[in-house]
Amino acid sequence: MALTITNNSPSAGYIAWSDLIITLKDVDYEVADGNSNSKILWWDADNPTSLQEADEIPEMTIDDCIVFYNDEGTASFIPNATTYRGELLTGGVTVTANFTVSETEPEDPADKDLWVQI
Repeated sequence: MALTITNNSPSAGYIAWSDLIITLKDVDYEVADGNSNSKILWWDADNPTSLQEADEIPEMTIDDCIVFYNDEGTASFIPNATTYRGELLTGGVTVTANFTVSETEPEDPADKDLWVQI
């Protein structure tokens, strides 16, 4: 089975997903199929069989992750995204090895290659 994402389903403003599997520390978790009109759908390692919903970035642990961003019925699958909406970036977080978002300028010049101050 392969992940299926459907925009504006079951109605306008919603996204739907099926056959989502999250892997954490070599363990696969099958997430229940579903749909939502919330902006942020995230996976919580403490509740691994369903996605959590929020309209603002939730408090998460290192093992949790945002899976989808719902832009009025159009889904962005965040783990494979190459661009991110600004509202998904949070101060003090490293998004990738070369992209840093922080409130203060990095001391190491190598960290300034792609740095966003918030």
